[in-house]
Amino acid sequence: MTGKNVLVLASTFPFNEVDPKPDFVKRQVIALKKENPELNFFVLAPAEYGAGAKQDNGGVYQEIRFSYFYPRSFQVLTKYGIMPTIKKNKFSLFLVPFFLVMELWSAFKVARKYNIDYIYAHWFFPQALVAYFISILLSIPFFYTSHSSDVQIMSKIPWIGKILVRRVTRRSVGVTSVSGRSLRKISSFFSANEWERIGKKITIIPMGVTCSVERTFRSVDNGVILFMGRLVKKKGVDFLIEALLDKDICFKKLIVAGSGPEQESLMEKVANNYQIKDKVSFVGYVSGKEKESLFDQASLVVVPSIIADDGDAEGMPVVLMEAFSRGKICIATKESGADEYIMDGENGFLVDQRRPDQLAKKIDVAMKLPQKERRVISERALQLAKVFDWSSIARRQLVAMGLGSDESTYTKQ
Repeated sequence: MTGKNVLVLASTFPFNEVDPKPDFVKRQVIALKKENPELNFFVLAPAEYGAGAKQDNGGVYQEIRFSYFYPRSFQVLTKYGIMPTIKKNKFSLFLVPFFLVMELWSAFKVARKYNIDYIYAHWFFPQALVAYFISILLSIPFFYTSHSSDVQIMSKIPWIGKILVRRVTRRSVGVTSVSGRSLRKISSFFSANEWERIGKKITIIPMGVTCSVERTFRSVDNGVILFMGRLVKKKGVDFLIEALLDKDICFKKLIVAGSGPEQESLMEKVANNYQIKDKVSFVGYVSGKEKESLFDQASLVVVPSIIADDGDAEGMPVVLMEAFSRGKICIATKESGADEYIMDGENGFLVDQRRPDQLAKKIDVAMKLPQKERRVISERALQLAKVFDWSSIARRQLVAMGLGSDESTYTKQ
């Protein structure tokens, strides 16, 4: 092998194409390798009971899985994300210390075995903590990405939580945050004077999407609404369902694509409302051509994300970027992070979280848009999508990590 050996730490990394976990970390690794072929990537992620066989990645990276509890049937902490899993089953909290210790031990062994030169951690807890301790033990530089509320969770740990965020961030080579909202959560752990210095090594870089195929506007005015994502509290799907109970909204179908701990309660809510029970379809997790087909069918993509009662929140939903890349008209809550890119009424629509009345009104407006206005919004969405193309995002990420040489930026006007 030539070039630097980079260890990527992630708690969410799909085993294969049918694994319902978000695949943005996997896509990022592939894009980073493409931008800098000299880098050798090793991905360390948790094992999971019943996840199936790992998929061949064509030699782009080496995937290593670590076990953290026995019997293996209890290894379900990351199936739907650590926070949603703990909220659904309090017993899962008991697994966290074992997860942290075994990830640390596994990362140490991998770093020694493969002569790792650089560690890249996704999410502050627990990956950035693990990277921090490995950095101390083996003097390896590390970098971390904050995705949403991962840093803010540390504020709930008395005394030690704030100390860890400050120490980890200071020792890191740098940090990227997927949105300005996530960035502000990191800044809250520092004084104004400290942030003036620390903030210089933190950059806002979202995850990306593939925009390699040249897309053109294709009118889809069929009354089909699409939600795509994990069915967890922070996604706010229950507020979307409530909004559709408004009698003034004329829609043909709502397609809910995804799986998660909230699926049963959401299906029950729909079943108990005769106005919409025949208009809502739960299709489960989708990928590949099936996913493409659902986007093509949709007249409107809705991202109703909220800040959950436990503080869990979005960073910047990848599905929103995917919808942009297909020229879809999108309605999203400001709390999803979309307010950093969507200009209300120009390239999409914005609403406040937990406001089904606002959501209903914007859905009604979007459904009644004249063809000319639909075309304009769609074309603007396509233009915006280019900002999130993986080639551009990967190039910026490598620069932030000190492993690249070029950078491009986007600022909402």
